[in-house]
Amino acid sequence: IINAQLPSDSTLLRFLRARDFNLEKARDLLAHSLIWRKKHNVDQILLEYQMPQVIAEYFPGGWHHYDKSEL
Repeated sequence: IINAQLPSDSTLLRFLRARDFNLEKARDLLAHSLIWRKKHNVDQILLEYQMPQVIAEYFPGGWHHYDKSEL
């Protein structure tokens, strides 16, 4: 694995299921996924993400078919 944390058991299971429990194919898929995440800086983006003010004001708990002005 390329300088990343080891994936959780549930993540490994997802990759195994995606390749019908073929270990070699699942390993290749996981390796390509980790390479892609590193290449596109996905983990850093997720750590640095700042929620836009409009989202924080009107959708603080997610999408529930109303906003603060309707409370």
